[in-house]
Amino acid sequence: TPADIVFAKTLSFFCAVQETGCSFDASDLHCDYGGDSNSNDASSDESVHSSTFCGCPRKVHKGRLCSGKMIIKYGRHGQPHLQCEHCLHIDKAHLILRNLQEFNIQYLTALVTRNQQGIKFFEEHAYFKGHGPLVSCSFQASPSEQKDQCHKGTLQTHIGCDVKFAIYTPYDLFACPRVIIMSRGIHSHNPPPPIKTPPPIEKIFSAMLIALDWKLADTTPRKLMTDSGFIANLQQKSNWTSFVDPPLSALHPSLGNFDHVRRLINNLRKERYPNGTGFTGAMQLVNVHASLPEDNVYICCAETHIIKGGKVFHLVICTSKFTASALLCARYVSIDTAFKCVYGKWQEFEMETWDENRMISIVGAHAYTTSQSARAHCILFTRIFDFTKKITGLPVLFRHIHGTGIHIWVADAHRGQALGI
Repeated sequence: TPADIVFAKTLSFFCAVQETGCSFDASDLHCDYGGDSNSNDASSDESVHSSTFCGCPRKVHKGRLCSGKMIIKYGRHGQPHLQCEHCLHIDKAHLILRNLQEFNIQYLTALVTRNQQGIKFFEEHAYFKGHGPLVSCSFQASPSEQKDQCHKGTLQTHIGCDVKFAIYTPYDLFACPRVIIMSRGIHSHNPPPPIKTPPPIEKIFSAMLIALDWKLADTTPRKLMTDSGFIANLQQKSNWTSFVDPPLSALHPSLGNFDHVRRLINNLRKERYPNGTGFTGAMQLVNVHASLPEDNVYICCAETHIIKGGKVFHLVICTSKFTASALLCARYVSIDTAFKCVYGKWQEFEMETWDENRMISIVGAHAYTTSQSARAHCILFTRIFDFTKKITGLPVLFRHIHGTGIHIWVADAHRGQALGI
């Protein structure tokens, strides 16, 4: 039920806070935290977002961390928040967590204040409903999983089983290709979950991964569980009827091991992308697209350029016949660079225009680059215009230069973009 989910989230949240604690660097006593004695108390400051520091940003600490306890306080509007006991109005660098609406505040308060009677009330109520920390743990794992912890404690090797196995092997396996295994006794434990995925199940799982198409390039076991299309496919394949999203183990227990799932994903990824998913893989895709019909070509180039100072930067440009035609006919163009959409040193660049007839935004060109300098942008724009002319047979024009073409060019405050164009 929703109440059971809230209970589990509250307990998990408290355990996470207890484990990490306040990450304030207590050894850095001379840090300027930006607080002053005239500022309002931390308990009444409602402007700080959840899971953030008040004042100075979180950093990697090498010194002694704060040993303060977590306490529950209420702001001036009656909203609860969790904070370090040392979070004062003159020192706002200690941990403070707001937006606790998704948790059971009464249970969280009992946990933080160590109110045994309150904790017992909520956990016994959960126990009678068949969940919570008071329910006996039945978790077990195969030795090959190399687990030493479960969600409730430390795993122990089970050595109390008295079952004996007898294996009978014929002298001549060619004449009698059979082996007999007999067991005597009763197992004192449940059967361990299987660790190998049967070939039919692995084939189904591989088909579900292939259905992800381009998302397979950077997918992980955790990303699979946040992909709505994959989850819908998983529900169908596993005949899942619960209102809660199914885990991977619903298809087969062996898929509950994320390391095993990661290996299956990597094997399929190497098969689909033999040259990897980096710049080398992009170069291979350029060759593949070069052999496609003109209307299906999208990846135009994967190039390496050397700019001022001997700096090397990579450039990948993607545009099609449709998007190039849209850019050529555009009157109002906007450009933007995203820094967090691609992992590593790459930045994603987009050149967009507005289709007034259909009232939609159209991407005129897509590019990935490893440099934001003015010279790199100059090369980027030149190559985009070159491919637009190559595809359409017409050059990109600007009205203030040629009398027709692009009227307005909108960019952000990035100096490299302005100087590059």
